[in-house]
Amino acid sequence: MSDSRPPFVSVVMPAYNAAATIAEALRSVLAQTFRDFEILVVDDASTDGTFDIAQRTVSHYPAARILRLEVNSGPAAARNRGIREAKGEWIAFLDADDAWLPWALEDECRALSFFPDAALLCGDYVGFSDSDVARVDVGKEHCMDIVLRDFIDRTPVDTLTVLARKSVLSRLGGFDEQFRGPEDYELWMRVAAAGRIVKIRAPMARYRAHAGSLSMNSRPFLRESLRVVEKAFGPQGVLHPYRRYRRRRQATLYVEAAWGVWHNGARGCALRWLLCSWLLWPGRIKVEESKPLWRLGLLATILVRSPRRDDTGGSGH
Repeated sequence: MSDSRPPFVSVVMPAYNAAATIAEALRSVLAQTFRDFEILVVDDASTDGTFDIAQRTVSHYPAARILRLEVNSGPAAARNRGIREAKGEWIAFLDADDAWLPWALEDECRALSFFPDAALLCGDYVGFSDSDVARVDVGKEHCMDIVLRDFIDRTPVDTLTVLARKSVLSRLGGFDEQFRGPEDYELWMRVAAAGRIVKIRAPMARYRAHAGSLSMNSRPFLRESLRVVEKAFGPQGVLHPYRRYRRRRQATLYVEAAWGVWHNGARGCALRWLLCSWLLWPGRIKVEESKPLWRLGLLATILVRSPRRDDTGGSGH
């Protein structure tokens, strides 16, 4: 920002068949201590009551619009529609099955005053089962820069906590609509290559892990994630200067997916994918710098244990 005035924020919420959760997600937006925002729900051609529930939930909030796509097009297309329609200088993203903590927007706008050159701010999240989440009095010491190199081995930006400058998103062309699932990871890499990303080491949101989410559906999510990696490390990709690590990133994705399919009872597939990980990168993957026996431990878990309902699978948000 060029001055000390707080920004006007457009909250973009893509939604597809989210009748069971969208009211809770929207109520968490309406409960924000920061009040200068509009809400844009983009219903991605839902076949349940998502559209009607969203309308009822925000009916008393004048700065809310419920948009509807005629054909199911995926979260990238839904978010892009929201970006195009947004009136705010800044865009915040929340999926219809997650929720914000009440201070999320206020704390991010406060952090923005410390880093007026930021293109994107984000934070940490907790699960829905985590109780007594304490608010952190956010100061500059709670913030850290996320740089492009941080994307080589992991996804350091969590979309449900993102506050991004609309002009940057528009200049970069928004989300790549050829991807379904990791389209956010792909865009945040391009943002990191184009500008400054600041992460607040404090909880901003609650993430709901459930079998119906794209990131928890290991097979298609792995396929899409591998396609994102090919683009990012390819000749025109932002990670091309780090292309020697491409196979290491692929190996990490196979390990994460192996955990997810084992959790869903596909032990044979989990073993195959874990083997693929070693074939792609026999040396240590990044996490094994601090946990040297991580893949061996996962192998033992897959071989001797049966998954429990409270195990968490998939590759994260």
